[in-house]
Amino acid sequence: MISMRTLDAPMLFVAVLTVVAALLLADAPANPHVLSAAVKNADGDAAAPVRMAQGVSPRVTIDSQGRVFVVYGRTDSNRKGGVYLRVSEDRGATFGDEVRVSEFEWIPMGMGRGPRIAVGENGIVVTAVGRLRANETARNLYAWHSRDNGRTWRGPVTINRVQDSARECMHDVTVSPSDGRFFVVWLDLRNTSGTEVWAAASRDGQRWDRDGQIYRAPGGTVCQCCDPAVAYDPSGRLHVAFRNVVGANRDIYWMSSTDHGRRWSTAEKVGNGSWAVESCPMAPPTFVFPRTAVAEGEETQATTQTLTLWNRGDVVYQCEPGQAEQRVGDGHWPAAAAAGDGGLHTLWMAGQRFRPGSIRYRNPAGEARTVARDARMPHVAAGRGEFAGLVIGAWDTAAGDIEVVRLAQ
Repeated sequence: MISMRTLDAPMLFVAVLTVVAALLLADAPANPHVLSAAVKNADGDAAAPVRMAQGVSPRVTIDSQGRVFVVYGRTDSNRKGGVYLRVSEDRGATFGDEVRVSEFEWIPMGMGRGPRIAVGENGIVVTAVGRLRANETARNLYAWHSRDNGRTWRGPVTINRVQDSARECMHDVTVSPSDGRFFVVWLDLRNTSGTEVWAAASRDGQRWDRDGQIYRAPGGTVCQCCDPAVAYDPSGRLHVAFRNVVGANRDIYWMSSTDHGRRWSTAEKVGNGSWAVESCPMAPPTFVFPRTAVAEGEETQATTQTLTLWNRGDVVYQCEPGQAEQRVGDGHWPAAAAAGDGGLHTLWMAGQRFRPGSIRYRNPAGEARTVARDARMPHVAAGRGEFAGLVIGAWDTAAGDIEVVRLAQ
């Protein structure tokens, strides 16, 4: 042990600096871009979500190897910014370096606008709408593709053929579990009659087919500021949901396709009631496909449900097309994921619409509680294969941070 009485002033100063430096290095993580705190289960003793990055509008997905991908945006006050990705190789315990997918001269975020991500056997696709360069005026839908788990990116590819037709900046993307093809839908304004639902597909994530209209409302326009939802179910059937405008009502409608979007079922309304509202409520739908056990004689068969989730007014509902709606809770902006055992994990916002509020979580047993405050725009994803029990949630906060939490493992 060093005796301070034996040191003169210069030696004492050096000794103090050495001790302080050693203490700081001992507490510092080996990689400053890796979270030093693990993402805990929401039902565990350490239930607090973990701050992952600065940003807004996070979207989560999990691949067949248990990797967790979180894509998000970050902008300045003039909406100049970019799209970023962080990846966890340990089921969400830590996240690696932030990777910039692309910069934008102008990109809107929040209230349904922001990047989307899909991960499959043909790699990763990230999509976003905005203006890439300063000399551009068109707001287009772009796609980027990665084959190395998000470390490097190719693109962008412009998906909408008519410039500026994707200027609502509302879209979604999904990937087929059967062959890895990607499918994107968006709200399109190329026709002066109103906002329509358009779509495009890609077999490999790099070359995109010609875009096409998949729905036009009877009155000429769907709800203009509610982003559509698209998802493949485990059997490979493709589903699209959007908020329609029929008369004075703005309700959720659903369609499906068994041939990757070449032909569609007739759009049908989901839920029992209707929402008569004059302006766009910014209340999008989402999909989830839980597995349930159905008794058939003496045997029990597993079947997959198609559930839509959405809010009408300040109440969140879930509904299987053609069936009665079920109340989830008070609030709006739901997100849900089904774990491998069929358990449904649901997040939604509670409080005043269009403002940060509480994030509510309902577990598969139907128990609901608050997991975050002063937050907004939750999203949740479940793993697949041997990682089907892994469920990760994310949202952004009023302070400008992305938070993540492991809801199940």
